[in-house]
Amino acid sequence: MKKITLLGTTALVALTLAGCGNTNKDTKTANETKTEKAAPVYGFKNNIINMDDVKVKITKMQIVKPSDADHKSRLVLYYDITNKTGKDVSPLTFTALIDAYQDTDPNQENKLDVGPSLNKDQALTDKQDEKIKKGKTAQGSITFDLDSTTTPVVLEATTGAGKKIGKEKINITKLEQINDTNN
Repeated sequence: MKKITLLGTTALVALTLAGCGNTNKDTKTANETKTEKAAPVYGFKNNIINMDDVKVKITKMQIVKPSDADHKSRLVLYYDITNKTGKDVSPLTFTALIDAYQDTDPNQENKLDVGPSLNKDQALTDKQDEKIKKGKTAQGSITFDLDSTTTPVVLEATTGAGKKIGKEKINITKLEQINDTNN
């Protein structure tokens, strides 16, 4: 009888310890999950590019009428760029994150060339390579030479390393048209 009681007690203790072991393991897994760093949220939606170290908000878009010098229309984007982490970020960083396309060729993608800065935007151009402090925001602008003034432009955002994170289609016929002064 003592042997049966001893075996029963031993089995009960073993089951109890096994149950405690599982509880501790589950608690550890739950704690590990809580302490893991969340994956960065990357995206491009509603004219906002969001990444783990930078946020860019396109604040204004305009069409620049052709000048007498080169007869090219241009799309100009104005944006605010925020340095979230203190890494080396400047307004010029945006040029590595965005590409513009127009579907004007049935056989090839038409990636638009970055155009010259506008004369009226000289103040922005002068500061485009200055580092933005952590948590602070600066303004910038970029122009793209258009192939057509009626075909929509597709803006495609990437991580800067080429990974696509989103795109938006812009109906450029609805944008304000301006002249660049002093051309």
